[in-house]
Amino acid sequence: MRFLLIAAVFLAFSAHAAELRLECPARYPAADVTLPQTGNWDTGLVVGQLPLVGAGMSIGPLAQRGELRGSEQRIKSGFRTQFKFDREQEPPEKWFLCYYGAGGQVHLARRAADTTTSCTLTHEKKRFPHEPKIQVSCQ
Repeated sequence: MRFLLIAAVFLAFSAHAAELRLECPARYPAADVTLPQTGNWDTGLVVGQLPLVGAGMSIGPLAQRGELRGSEQRIKSGFRTQFKFDREQEPPEKWFLCYYGAGGQVHLARRAADTTTSCTLTHEKKRFPHEPKIQVSCQ
């Protein structure tokens, strides 16, 4: 009996440890943006910090841009999107993406564990400041 109790506690701890919880930073520092060669121009610059404009999930190598559309549900303060993954049929790479700047052209990415089966993205719109609060929870 004691062994079963210890095993149950260990399994519960293991399942909890595999969970991923992240929040997108509200702004992306302009100093961290590297611009490519400017051709015939003297230089390029990014003025100010880039505000958070959205987030999403992607599967496969990031260069393939396999962005997903999840199941979206409205909540009082914004919306919640549920993503489910089939470990047998989908690529093992799963990425949480935060989008910054006009049009969301700058992305921050964090890879979720290959064993991830579902993620919930919560996008809360705030009145002031006008930056959204975006969180993801994966299991």
